Amino acid sequence: MISFFTDVYAVLCYVKEKCNMYVFKTMVPIYGYLILNGSWVLTKEEAVEGKKAIPKRYVELVSEWLAEQESKRSEATE
Repeated sequence: MISFFTDVYAVLCYVKEKCNMYVFKTMVPIYGYLILNGSWVLTKEEAVEGKKAIPKRYVELVSEWLAEQESKRSEATE
């Protein structure tokens, strides 16, 4: 019985590790809006006053998304 639980635990650890490494594309605009709102920051180095930073695996995608949003805004104002 202990062997069964050990195997189940090993599988759960593997799945958890894979899920933590996966980037959910739906989270990119959510993190982007949180940054635009001022609730969160892009990196931990920018974090002040207890603001949260987005996970490292999302930094590149969110910065690209923010750049796209900025270009859309500048085109709309012209």
